[in-house]
Amino acid sequence: MKKILHIAYKPPGSLLRGIMEHCSKQPNQPSSTVKACFEALNPPCGHKTGILNLGFGVCILFFPVIMPFFLFGCAQKSAQLSPAPYSNERPMVQTSSVEGNLGKWTARPYYDIMNQWTRNTKVFDGLESRLYIHATFRSLPYRKAYVEEYSRRYELGADMEKTLLVREIEAQEAYNEFFIAAYTPSAEWNDFEKAGSIWKLYLSDRSGARLEPLEIKKVDSKDPLYREFFPYLDPWSYGYIVRFPRYDSEGRGPVGDRDSGFLRLVVTGLKGRGELVWRLDDEAPHGTVVEGTNP
Repeated sequence: MKKILHIAYKPPGSLLRGIMEHCSKQPNQPSSTVKACFEALNPPCGHKTGILNLGFGVCILFFPVIMPFFLFGCAQKSAQLSPAPYSNERPMVQTSSVEGNLGKWTARPYYDIMNQWTRNTKVFDGLESRLYIHATFRSLPYRKAYVEEYSRRYELGADMEKTLLVREIEAQEAYNEFFIAAYTPSAEWNDFEKAGSIWKLYLSDRSGARLEPLEIKKVDSKDPLYREFFPYLDPWSYGYIVRFPRYDSEGRGPVGDRDSGFLRLVVTGLKGRGELVWRLDDEAPHGTVVEGTNP
C-alpha cells in the first residue's frame, strides 16, 4: 500500500501507469487491490493530491480523443454562420404522372427563368470579403414566369392572372427593376436603402446611359414570398427592390430593351467595387452568365 500511496504523488502521467502495474501483480487479491487503489486516491491526513493527480491524468488521457470532436464542432458552426453560396440546382415540384398516377419530379419553369436572369458576384478588399450580392433583373420574360408561378401557387383564375400580367407589363415599361440580396460581414454595411449608404448603385448600357436608382426599398427578408421566389435570399442576407428609370437625363433610352445590348449593374463604395452584367442582344442568349468583376 505504501508503494501505491507513493504513486499517488507522482506526476499525472505515471499515476495511472503505476496503479495498473500494481493491480496486475496481485490477480488473486482483489480485496486488497481495491482497498489499496482506494487509499491511493484518498491519502491520509486530508491530502487531496492523489485525486487531483488522477483528474489531471484522466484529462491528459482523454484530451487527444475529445479535441478532434471539439474542433469538428467549431468547424461545423463556422460553416453554418458563413453565407450559403447560391446554387443553380432548381427546386423541384412533384406532379402526377399520366401512367398510373405515379409521382415524378420535374423542374418548375419559373426557376429556369429566374436562374437565367440572376447574376452574382463577390466584392473583396484585399483578401477580406466585403460584399456577396445576387441580383435578378425583372425582365419581361421573368415577369411572365413570375405571374404564371404566382397564379399557380395561389390557384388564381384566368382573369386574375391576366390582370396581374397587365400590371407587370406596365411596371416593366415604367422602370428597370431588380431584386437584390446582399450579405456583408458587418450588418452596419448592409444599408443600401439609406440616403447616406456606403454603397452606390449605377445601371448602364451600350448607349452610354448611366442611371441612378429611383427607389431602393428594403424588404422583410423573412417573408416566405421572397424566400420562396428568390431562394438565394438566405438568413444572413438582406433583400432589396431597386428601381431605375428607363431614360437618362439626356433622354437616351429606353434602357433595358434589346437595343441596349447589355445591362451593367455596378455596386461601388468605400468597401470595394463589383459588376453584374446581363446580355440582351441576339448574339448572346439571356441565360449567358457573365462573371462579376472586382477591379
